[in-house]
Amino acid sequence: MIPTPASPSRRAACGSPKQVMGIIPPPSYQGGVFVYLLRSCATGNFYIGASANPQRRLDQHNAGRTVYTSKHRPWELIGSEAFPTLTAARRREAALKRSSRMRLFFIKRVLNGSPVLRKVGG
Repeated sequence: MIPTPASPSRRAACGSPKQVMGIIPPPSYQGGVFVYLLRSCATGNFYIGASANPQRRLDQHNAGRTVYTSKHRPWELIGSEAFPTLTAARRREAALKRSSRMRLFFIKRVLNGSPVLRKVGG
């Protein structure tokens, strides 16, 4: 879990105008594994994960099936990046979780509306 300041701007309600739209890949989008960014509607905290199906994973987080995120429900999916393999996606996820600077730039890029769905490699 990535804590954020408890400022009102960070605690935007789910579905607010600031929410980034169009981040779930269309059915025609082929292949890949995604590194995704979730924001808690309750606390404003962020969570970074990797999955081949971000929508299914979001549903699991919101159903409380993930111990780590169950206390901060509900969650909204606000950004993702596509990678050709699970290994590549896990490396990116680990790098974002390891480096606070890299994580901050990733979150800012998503919140500012820069390209949130990008295919990396392959």
